[in-house]
Amino acid sequence: MLKFQKDSSKHKAFTLFEILIVTIIISLVYAMFVINFKTSEKENIKIKTLKEYISKQKYNKYLKLICLQDEKHCRIYLDDSKKYDSLFLFKNNEEIIVYDIDLESELQEVEFAEFAIDEYESKKVSLSMDFFSPNNHKPYLIDSGEKVIFFPTFKNIIIFKDIGNAREFFLKNKNDFLDIYKEKIRVVK
Repeated sequence: MLKFQKDSSKHKAFTLFEILIVTIIISLVYAMFVINFKTSEKENIKIKTLKEYISKQKYNKYLKLICLQDEKHCRIYLDDSKKYDSLFLFKNNEEIIVYDIDLESELQEVEFAEFAIDEYESKKVSLSMDFFSPNNHKPYLIDSGEKVIFFPTFKNIIIFKDIGNAREFFLKNKNDFLDIYKEKIRVVK
């Protein structure tokens, strides 16, 4: 009986081109996964979890939140750095109206100065907040077009359906906020 041996010289090996293609495909899949993971992590920061996000940041002097009108994201700057993180907090930054919490009178709309991108370009600001600690910032009522956010200094964020409900709540509880504010000022001094 004759046995047929396979000719080992007929085995085809991977060519350099095939190995290169497989390496490129694996690299692309890996890059898409990493970019998607980082993006989804930032997209999970919503307005309700913003204070928690801020408390986890490491900064020496301050953290600055800036939402520019012609951008879909808001910028987070740490200290005096030119680098920033992007957070998608609002659907449309152009619709944002910010009200100052004036404890002596009605709510007043806030106009922010333009933000200098570089020495040649500046952009209109919808919202600007400086955080010197998670609970040390100027309190605002922020009307995002779909909801109104009360971003107090010493309490949790409260969300309202519209500015009328927010104004009513604020005026009803104004004395409580004033007492808390005065107490915190006394502690700081």
